[in-house]
Order: sequence, then structure tokens, then C-alpha cells
Amino acid sequence: MQDSGIGIAAADLEEIFELFRQTERSLAHSPGGMGLGLTLARKLAELHGGALVAHSEGLGCGSEFTLTLRRVAPASASAVGEGEDAVTAVPPMSILVVDDNRDTADAIALYFELSGHETRVAYRAAEALSIVANWTPDIVLSDIGLPDMDGYELVRALRKLERLQATTFVAITGCADDRAAAVEAGYVAHMPKPADAGRLEQFLMKRRASNRRSP
Repeated sequence: MQDSGIGIAAADLEEIFELFRQTERSLAHSPGGMGLGLTLARKLAELHGGALVAHSEGLGCGSEFTLTLRRVAPASASAVGEGEDAVTAVPPMSILVVDDNRDTADAIALYFELSGHETRVAYRAAEALSIVANWTPDIVLSDIGLPDMDGYELVRALRKLERLQATTFVAITGCADDRAAAVEAGYVAHMPKPADAGRLEQFLMKRRASNRRSP
């Protein structure tokens, strides 16, 4: 697909595919938009064995998006080749997303659902505690600035639960300076917003694969 619109700055050619990424310099910026469409479009392409890339000569020069899809493999082909990364063999994960911004929480959950993972959403810390009373997530992705209990208090409370000893906790926050405090509170990783969903998913799958190999 090619257009003659506002174009994309070179620095934004990959950033526009990040979750919630919006920029004044490119068509990724849409007043009132969430910066989610291109992320999900690329994800859908990858799920079909393809790719979605952007190209532009710069601002004011229009944009071009190229979608490529691989041919369907023969029915006799193995689902996972012997040489493939062990991460690809990790079973679907159960993921709890905690964020008081409903659009953000729902969008993150949708992204991981498209990958085949089971997701649940909580918009307050109290809701998260209620959910884990009857459900054990493999992953908890939590914002820090929650209205009823901040993310630090929440992860401390969750880590006290014996059933969540194997759960991986990741802080997703708008403040890059929260990293040290997040790790001290009990998060194993800290990702500033806007989140790079693909990188986050790879991190979680590698972490999960590592945990499964541990005695």
C-alpha cells in the first residue's frame, strides 16, 4: 500500500509499530487514537508467517507499507523444526494485566490474546487481588500508578501468596525512573511506556522457557 501523505521520519520507521506509540512526526499520530493499529497489523502478519514493514523517503514524501506472507507449508511439515529456538515451543501463558487506563489494559490483553495466550484484566489493585484468589497467572504485567494501591504495594502483596511463587512480575510504567524501585519491590523487569510489545513478548517467553528448564 502506498500513499502521498505526510510521510514518516526515518527515526520513526520502526517506532510506529510499538504499542501505543504516537508521534507528531509521522502518520502514527492520530488525535484521539491509541497508537495500536499498526502494532496489531504487524502482529497479525507475523502470526501468518509474514511481515509488515514501512518505507518512506521522509516527511512530506508519502509512505509505503509492504505486507509479505509465506506460502502454506505442506500438511506433512513439522510444526516445530529441530533447529528452531526452544522459545517457540513454550506453551501459551496466562497473563494478568493491571492498569487503571482501561484502553491501555484492554489493548495489551488483546495483543497477547492474538498470540494465543490467556489474559485477564484488572483496572485496580483490588481487582487484581480478587482475580488471583481463584486463578494463578504465569505473568503479571502491572502499571505502577494505580488509584487504590500503587504497583509497589501490589507486587509485595502478590509475592506473599504461595501460589504465585512461580509467577513473573513485570512493571510497565510511564516513568523511566521507577526501575530501581520496581526491582526492589519485587518486579523482575521494568518496561517504560510506550511498551515494545514484541520485545516484551519475547522476554516473557524466554523467561518462561528458562523456568520450565529449571529443576
